[in-house]
Amino acid sequence: MKRKDSARALFIERLQPTMQLFIHDKKRKDWGLSIYFVRPFSSKEVTYASMLGRVMESSCERYPSLLSVSRREEELYGSHVYSNIESFSDQSVLGFHLRLLRDEYVDERLSEEAIDYLSDILFSPKKGADGFDQETFEVERERLLDAMSSFSNDPMNLAYAGALRGCLKGDIGLLPMEQKEVLEEMTPQTLWAYYIDLFSQAKRYLIVKGPFEETTVGTISPLSPYAPELLPKEERVEEGSFSQSVMVQMYTTSIEARDPQALPLYLFTALWGTG
Repeated sequence: MKRKDSARALFIERLQPTMQLFIHDKKRKDWGLSIYFVRPFSSKEVTYASMLGRVMESSCERYPSLLSVSRREEELYGSHVYSNIESFSDQSVLGFHLRLLRDEYVDERLSEEAIDYLSDILFSPKKGADGFDQETFEVERERLLDAMSSFSNDPMNLAYAGALRGCLKGDIGLLPMEQKEVLEEMTPQTLWAYYIDLFSQAKRYLIVKGPFEETTVGTISPLSPYAPELLPKEERVEEGSFSQSVMVQMYTTSIEARDPQALPLYLFTALWGTG
């Protein structure tokens, strides 16, 4: 077993994913992995998940500042760790993603070092007295508040949110998903408690796409509408599309967020116009 395979195996052992999905692809020069934490949807859950992703992206014990994080990613040939929060039906999904070049194009140790870096981000966050580091917490909270304010002040965003509100009934149709009141009451201690609970209790799904021998048959639920259906030894290749659309049309329906037709509707709109 190669050293990079050992690093990946150790990472998976620490993560203890509920399920794994490997997508075999040797045609791209980059590869990556994604970890999804799935919990029931609520505005509080989404606000905490969004804040957690920002805090963990910006620092950890080994790289305690955004500057040191940025320098480390430069050393790893532009490898990048980022997070996002989404809602699928009645589930909220917090994702952490690692993207990097394949070893043969740069350095045979790149995969090993990048996975170790991701482990630092996920499992060794920067801690204060009894919660997340206070300064990091305050900086990221202000950044998130600014982002929420910018969203609410943009007429196009409000129009988009209004269209979603008409498209799907229920909390899932409301944007922005984060709540200012929840964010203002949040503390480094409550966010740390959320982090511990998330990493010990939430369902964790690992999706790896790269030049590996593993190829998974099947899909991951509840992400199955968005994860590809795989066949043994099949190679999945994402082909770039550089065409731009200049026309936008929106339609509304009476389908509610918990309706069984909600997810097929999402998939249909993604295939029809990617949005």
